[in-house]
Amino acid sequence: MTMPPSEVTLETLPTVESRASSAQKRGRGAPDASTAAKDSAPPAKRAKSGPATTDAQVADKEVSATILPSVYAGNFDLYLMKNPSLAKIYVPSGSNPPNYAKLYEAILEYQAKRDFAARVYLKVSTPSESTEPTKGIFEGRSIADPMSDEPFEINIDTCKIVDKLVFKASELSSFPAASAKHMPDGSGLDAKTDLPRNCGITSGTGVFKMKRVWAGTSANGQQELFEGYFSCKVKYSAIYKRKGHGNGEDFNFSFWGVKALRDKDGKEIGLGPKN
Repeated sequence: MTMPPSEVTLETLPTVESRASSAQKRGRGAPDASTAAKDSAPPAKRAKSGPATTDAQVADKEVSATILPSVYAGNFDLYLMKNPSLAKIYVPSGSNPPNYAKLYEAILEYQAKRDFAARVYLKVSTPSESTEPTKGIFEGRSIADPMSDEPFEINIDTCKIVDKLVFKASELSSFPAASAKHMPDGSGLDAKTDLPRNCGITSGTGVFKMKRVWAGTSANGQQELFEGYFSCKVKYSAIYKRKGHGNGEDFNFSFWGVKALRDKDGKEIGLGPKN
């Protein structure tokens, strides 16, 4: 039987110290007079103690100690918050607050089928010295060049890890109400989006924000669920306008994110790194 993952939702995690005790072995022999006197005396009253700590509670504390701070680097798969199937799992009818663990499991089922709305790769320039990303690449399946139908390759830059990531009211308007209400405080990635210019694109700018809202553990290691927001306002050139594509597109959506799958060699499956 598969045990449900232990979980935490706060960025600041307690350190659990393992404590060991040893019992002193006593030899057996004939009781002396003092021992017999003690045995004949009425038993002493035991002090009241609090509720017993179960093995499961001890295990939960030990597991929570293994949760590591999130590293905003590498490949991530993103899923739209407006996906009705996921939204129903996220906050079942009459349920409050969000069910992060069940949502995470549901997203893994999509991920196993290589089904995602977008992907992002965040690059760390000096992994041995820093885990803060410097830039990245974003692709969304529905965010494409109207002439070629190929997904735009949007740059992620001006990356900052902030102690307290805040979403604007206009950004939160695309989040489920429960998400905006119960999103834990904590650090996150605050970055800008930039679509390179070409003959059909005059500009493309916006934001990319993401923070971890839930973490757990399983036999496969650490599990993490992220929430975030993407935007990129794209303006088309005269060439695209003459082709009937209008002035441009204002792409924006809120999302849930998970770390990318790995192949049989342990390499992440995603947009980067590129050789």
